[in-house]
Amino acid sequence: MLFPRSRLYPLVGLFTMGGVFSFYINCETTPLWIGLTVLILMYFFIKKRANRLNTSLLYFSFLIMGLLHFKEYYRLPKAHFQNHSAPNSEVFKKIEIVKPLGVNSFSFSFIGELKQWGDDSVMGKILVYQTRDSLTLPFQRGQVILTKTNCYSIKSNPNPGGFSYKDYLKNIRVYQQIQIDGKTILHPKKK
Repeated sequence: MLFPRSRLYPLVGLFTMGGVFSFYINCETTPLWIGLTVLILMYFFIKKRANRLNTSLLYFSFLIMGLLHFKEYYRLPKAHFQNHSAPNSEVFKKIEIVKPLGVNSFSFSFIGELKQWGDDSVMGKILVYQTRDSLTLPFQRGQVILTKTNCYSIKSNPNPGGFSYKDYLKNIRVYQQIQIDGKTILHPKKK
């Protein structure tokens, strides 16, 4: 069986390889941006002179673009709450419920957006667990919660080779969790 030939296949493959390498190469993005700019400028300056060199420059540029894309995706922005203060500090936290995730016999779980950390305006997703009992009404989408409860890191799976909920949440940029019960909510309100 013959596969269709396309010039995009090697470029997509190299972009994907750059994404895979981004998990193993620990470097800042500034030198990568400079290197990509130099490669693109070299590509346009020697466009007519050396065909093989030109193709190599183009291919290497796509590898670096894949590397940059994934490095930038997983980099925390400056306004992220983890860049402002220690996650275990007992300050007021303002959390808006973004999406309900599920329910078990002990708690309701949600994805929340942290809006304020003490006096600082921050951003960042957080996993919110609401303690469940017979009288608990689950939070609603858009509800704002004000609490002083500590945040803590999401635990990894103790079973080797098993599904890692921590890695799954990392892919959607959720790194911390908070457990909220009826006693720790200071002022819940609907938006």
